[in-house]
Amino acid sequence: MTPLLLCLALASLAEADDGDATAAPAAIHQPVVRDPHADEAYLRALAAWRSGDARLALREARQATELAGGRHEPAQLLTGYALLRTGSRLDGLGVLKALAEGATPAEDDAVRRSAWVAYHRYADRNERGHVSIYASPQVAARFSGDALVPGVGYSLGVDVPLLGLFGPAVELSGYDTSAGDAVIEGPVLDLLGSMHVPLGGGAWALRFKAGPALWFAHGALYGDRLAPTLGSRTILGFDARPWPAMGFFFDIGGWAWPGLAETLPSWMFAWDVRTGIVFWFTPDPAPKIRR
Repeated sequence: MTPLLLCLALASLAEADDGDATAAPAAIHQPVVRDPHADEAYLRALAAWRSGDARLALREARQATELAGGRHEPAQLLTGYALLRTGSRLDGLGVLKALAEGATPAEDDAVRRSAWVAYHRYADRNERGHVSIYASPQVAARFSGDALVPGVGYSLGVDVPLLGLFGPAVELSGYDTSAGDAVIEGPVLDLLGSMHVPLGGGAWALRFKAGPALWFAHGALYGDRLAPTLGSRTILGFDARPWPAMGFFFDIGGWAWPGLAETLPSWMFAWDVRTGIVFWFTPDPAPKIRR
């Protein structure tokens, strides 16, 4: 089979996009595979893939690789896609990672780069070791006498995992849960220890954060003074990463302000509910092209 025919066959693979990360990248240029039987098996795999039969595509792609002596990079790439689509996630990721950055990665840079992109599209959804920023509106509440007074606010945070699932986080929040004149208002700075625990092999993870909080308090209680108040913050929630660079979260949190226990007991505790967006900083998904 000529190089042109093989490239055209690979380009046709790019059209088989069902909306997930197993859709093949466009324009893979692969050197000629010498065994014509391997090429024939690979083209049968392509035809099966285009018809939506991922299991047959997997079988034919594996046969093509075997006939080529274990090295048929387009067939190996298709094998990785087909494994993902048939539910063998770990095996599929293993094949793609080997092509992208294994001990003997793909010699063709386009195959290697395509395998890298596909690998990260799947693997990153379960990854929580990347730096992230997140922002949300929040609905907050405090006890005022015998009533629960609601309020709204905002939050902005940065999460920096340093030890796998663990690391520091910094959050800036602002909320006003007072009625009428603001008894206490002002932004809150939280310095937290953060833990993210992926749930299974999918996009969801458990979030837990806890640490000291500093409230730059002012308002009617303090007059013209700024009264930094030390407290603590605890958060429990979930986040989802359906895309490598973006997702969303939902959590419930609470502050405790022991310094207000005597002067304004009804403000000693405050709770909030937040839902917002998360942006993850992913590694470059395109390895440098070798010259």
